[in-house]
Amino acid sequence: MVSLLRSVAQPWSPTRVGDELLGALEGPFDELTAAVGFANASGVRHVARGLRAARDRGSRIRVVVGVDGAVTSAAGVRALLELVDDLWLFRHPARPLFHPKTYLFRGAERGIALVGSPNLTESALWVNYEDLVVLELDLHTHADATAFSDLRRSFDGAIGSPNARPADEGLIAALEDVGLLPSEVRSRRRGRRRSEAATRSLTTEGIADVFPPTATAPPPSVPLLPEEIADAAANPAPARQNEIVAAMPPESRYRVFVMRLGHRDAGSRSGFSPDVFIPLAAVDAAERFWGDFVRHETAAGHEYFERYPAIEFRRALGQTEVASRRLYQYPRRAEFRLNSSEIHNDAEEGNLLRLEIAEPGLGIEYHAQVVKPTDPLYAEHLAIASNPVPNSDKRWRFR
Repeated sequence: MVSLLRSVAQPWSPTRVGDELLGALEGPFDELTAAVGFANASGVRHVARGLRAARDRGSRIRVVVGVDGAVTSAAGVRALLELVDDLWLFRHPARPLFHPKTYLFRGAERGIALVGSPNLTESALWVNYEDLVVLELDLHTHADATAFSDLRRSFDGAIGSPNARPADEGLIAALEDVGLLPSEVRSRRRGRRRSEAATRSLTTEGIADVFPPTATAPPPSVPLLPEEIADAAANPAPARQNEIVAAMPPESRYRVFVMRLGHRDAGSRSGFSPDVFIPLAAVDAAERFWGDFVRHETAAGHEYFERYPAIEFRRALGQTEVASRRLYQYPRRAEFRLNSSEIHNDAEEGNLLRLEIAEPGLGIEYHAQVVKPTDPLYAEHLAIASNPVPNSDKRWRFR
């Protein structure tokens, strides 16, 4: 019998299966075999450190990835090629979709199987609604050893098929040229445009609030892979009339900033600029999160620093809006502000501001959203914002 069966599915909330995969990578195993339908660099980024450490310990890592549907990215495959011992690409041109999601860890005495719905993408590992079952097997017992072998068929059968080919740079380039391995940043932009178009249609029909923009728990912040940086540099966001085009988001050790809003950060007040006051301690704690500022000087000789990042605002009624908004600091006043009528109009005192660095290639630097107490993840975000502000009810923290 299987020694332990554990499901990590969380009904009605996103399932962070990445924790299970990272935990398994840290354990003692001699071989990892994984068969996944889709992989991209954002997912590989999260397991890169674990894969390197496992290979340094002498573990053998073998992966087969599907290239059907133009979902698996060229950057993701190139990153995997550098991190694993053996990589195969699988495609069936007659339309049957290669769609397994099985991660098998084999050690001297036990095996671990992660079986469910998550592909090797950041969304699947940390954001999406996914199902995952974790099986821990005692390989000294016949039943468990047989179960492990049965699960491995999704890998062995795939690489033994004529539809699987060992990956190398020549094959990757050829599949990239014909569109089977797309640019990840281009795919991300297309997906964002489709989502925006659908949201605009719902807004036009007056039913945008049928699917409210609830907050999601932030993925861990992991440095971009070289393949992601190269992809973004080779595929910059196109300049179009009235479209705000931003540089790549700042490289930061953090991905998300959460702050409890005070009375001056919310609501419209006649004669007052709609500024959100961000504690200077938050600026000092993560300067790269906020990007590079330009120094200016007033006529009176007082210096100030400012920049205008492109921000996608996820509004309270479900619509999304992209705008260039002013971030600025007056050292003489000991103030740092974000000027945003969108946040002021959506928020009330005690709501939370979630500011997230955008993935490269979208043409924006941040996603911004007001998280309200009615949001299912309000409590989790409130717990993130744990750093106090002197003489204030405001709280903040990065993650």
